[in-house]
Amino acid sequence: MLANGMHVISDDLLAYTVPQGTKGKCRVRVYEPDDPELDATVVIASDLPDNPGPSVREAASTIAARVAASFRLYRRPVFVEHRPPEDFELVWFGRYRAQEIRRMGPHLLWDLEVGQPERKPLDRETVEALVGQTV
Repeated sequence: MLANGMHVISDDLLAYTVPQGTKGKCRVRVYEPDDPELDATVVIASDLPDNPGPSVREAASTIAARVAASFRLYRRPVFVEHRPPEDFELVWFGRYRAQEIRRMGPHLLWDLEVGQPERKPLDRETVEALVGQTV
């Protein structure tokens, strides 16, 4: 458990394909609040030096959709892009609508719409305050 009531639920690599068909990969860390009524989930997507495809910045909408589907994030998360070592940006999607649609028995399909991303620079200290630990 972290100091400000956040805990890591995932720290893994994510493979993605952007709509143009190009494949990429990034590191994704997902921090969940102890009290989801008070805080939002925080997602940090980090560029990798060996990524063969689009950067986190170029694929932000695709990555956000994949993470939201994987972790069933119905509420808008705090999404942070990270370009190591020190470049962080808060990403705000103008539209965020998430829902599950049940079709064909037990299989769930996920529907997510995100708007165009807007960005605001962040420093490492602010990001670490969001998640309560070193990133």
